[in-house]
Amino acid sequence: QKLGIIKYEGVEGVRKVYQEVLEEAIKTKEDILAFESGTDFVNLGNMFFERYISKRIASNIKAYVITPDAPADREYKKNYEGKFTYIKLVSHLDIKANINIVSDLVMTFSLDPPQGTLRRNHDEACTLKAVFRKLWENN
Repeated sequence: QKLGIIKYEGVEGVRKVYQEVLEEAIKTKEDILAFESGTDFVNLGNMFFERYISKRIASNIKAYVITPDAPADREYKKNYEGKFTYIKLVSHLDIKANINIVSDLVMTFSLDPPQGTLRRNHDEACTLKAVFRKLWENN
């Protein structure tokens, strides 16, 4: 497999890569697995995520999200968990960067400053999926 890496910057760059992850999920019919901070998620804009989530749900794509158990994350769970969206709060989980995994794509980003990478790497995706599933099962 040829390794592909894309770097992106700015809030618009982060939003664009979220769309690419969603398009990959629609194409492959795979669930999206995510390590995310509810604070970062909300900072990308409610209108953007309302459209993103609506498109994901209309496409029957499930998202499984592991997030810290902090006040902002509990609010995030209250507002966004529902049909096709499953959120687990994990105590003592300090997330500094957000990670989304679908198929062979791994997307990472942080908002201070807003930047990240999108990589296509089968082995990295498999490793992160295994870690995600183990954490999901044990919490």
